Amino acid sequence: MLSFFKDVIIEVTAALIIFVLGVVAGRLWARVQLTRPARWFWRFPPGTEVLMSASLYRHDPSEHKSYIPAGDTLAVAAVTSFLKRVHPRLKHGFYLDPRNPLTDWNRAVIAIGGGKDNVTERCLLAALNPPLSPQDHADPGHDSKVLKDRLGTPVLTSVGIFDAAYIIRTVDPLHHANHVYIIAGGHTAATYAAAQWVTQPKNLRWMMWKCVSRRVWDYLRRRPPFDSIQVVLTIQVLNPPEPTALPFIRQAKVYSLECFHAPNDYAQQYADWVGRTP
Repeated sequence: MLSFFKDVIIEVTAALIIFVLGVVAGRLWARVQLTRPARWFWRFPPGTEVLMSASLYRHDPSEHKSYIPAGDTLAVAAVTSFLKRVHPRLKHGFYLDPRNPLTDWNRAVIAIGGGKDNVTERCLLAALNPPLSPQDHADPGHDSKVLKDRLGTPVLTSVGIFDAAYIIRTVDPLHHANHVYIIAGGHTAATYAAAQWVTQPKNLRWMMWKCVSRRVWDYLRRRPPFDSIQVVLTIQVLNPPEPTALPFIRQAKVYSLECFHAPNDYAQQYADWVGRTP
């Protein structure tokens, strides 16, 4: 009888240990699934501080002034909360004068929102010349709702419930050890949708493997390695803006993913565009 109870206790204890180990292993695996693609995209050298430059909300007839909270605010919240999970010790601050270009590049920079109220983003895109961009520097109101290729040909237009957004990771124009991140859309709801997309581990994992494949392919073909990535998204915003109501956004779809190299005169171009800013 004693032997029977002893065997039962041993089996129950073993089952509890296996259960606990399974739970711990599952959580560790989930953590790895989150952190590996997230830290691949969101790269910050040890001790680096992050500076966020976000567009300030202004009245725009196409946005409806009753739209509260603005999509840029929601985008900032989505990115900061995600980064706190992935980089718990990461310090971040906010650039308090987004209508003037940033000149202090001692921190990693995340630019959120378009060029009308985010001059740093406008100067960066003008200097970087990515595969698709709104080219706000050439628009009289610095508020183009059309994504164009490098030749200026319209490719995607934000109209009605259909919108477009882009996510860019590139090098710091002055300190190439740091990265710059740009998240923006035709309207603020699209900016929010892009921020949601780039904080989902499954999307980052997809992007990581696509870029790894491209890097291997470039190596085999003896092409120079790329240092910049752009993802362009198409988005449907299904509900009209309402007071205190979050936008109802259908799942963003990837329109294109491009790996490219920043121009050789990237830093000089950025400085030139900063000098041209009124």
